[in-house]
Amino acid sequence: MQVQMDKNPEPPPIPPPPPPIFPSSIKQLTVVVPTVHPSKALSAEEEVSQTCSYMWNYITENFEQCKLVSFYRQVYPILQQGPMCGIVALCMADQILNSRDFISVDEVFSQAQHKGFTKQGEMFSARNMAVLAEDVLKCKADVWENGLTDMVGVLHHLAEGWPVLVPYDADGNYEPCCKNGHSAHWGILTGFCFTNHTNQINISSFKVDDNIPQLYHARKGQILVENLQTLSTSEKILVFGHQGKSKHLGVWQYKRLCESNRNLNKVAPKHQVEGQFNLPVGGIEEGLCNKIVVLSP
Repeated sequence: MQVQMDKNPEPPPIPPPPPPIFPSSIKQLTVVVPTVHPSKALSAEEEVSQTCSYMWNYITENFEQCKLVSFYRQVYPILQQGPMCGIVALCMADQILNSRDFISVDEVFSQAQHKGFTKQGEMFSARNMAVLAEDVLKCKADVWENGLTDMVGVLHHLAEGWPVLVPYDADGNYEPCCKNGHSAHWGILTGFCFTNHTNQINISSFKVDDNIPQLYHARKGQILVENLQTLSTSEKILVFGHQGKSKHLGVWQYKRLCESNRNLNKVAPKHQVEGQFNLPVGGIEEGLCNKIVVLSP
């Protein structure tokens, strides 16, 4: 989880990549970052379409005939104040898990402090995160001790429409990296996309995107386990995620995120001030490394 205090400025933005070279059949889009609730700005399909159009070369590796299948549950991004990345990720999950008025960051923070899980908003334990989720969201929360290793299981859970909370090392642009845990951060996964180069998956029942003919949108429960087993060894798989430092929808390589989740071994030296944070016995290697929190109603 990001542990910079409020007094530290946000790192300068990463320069944008060169304009993508689109296949001739793609209508080029102007990327707009929603500043209001997505339901009032972009639909889930429109948000994915804009994101994928901007990152098409990266996702498809410039293969013009590539087809891309997407599933995404839309959430409103919540920006963190201080080291509250795990708490805001939990609040974003609440948008999917509950139809009532969404829980506030302050309420979750207060509950986490009351339970002795945090001092400043930091959440360095996946098990504590699961307990907190069940208490404040009234949902089921399971800690998977093998992290993202079970790709089919994780993707099937997402395809059923339920979120996954993942601790990982966040780079300067908030994508997964491996810094031995020195940039530990929480993100929430609410969907994924995968290439279909070899046409192993029958996509005829998926909805074709309005702007990108090579992009197909799947509905909740439409992507089956057998589909995932087929593509898990042969296609490029990316996940859609949000985290508390950006309003942008993240598109992260699954394998890279898995590696990042497995490398959480130590808190950054500058944050190893005694009493500053609530660290579990064994540090973040025991609390976060190779662990995810899987949420469902």
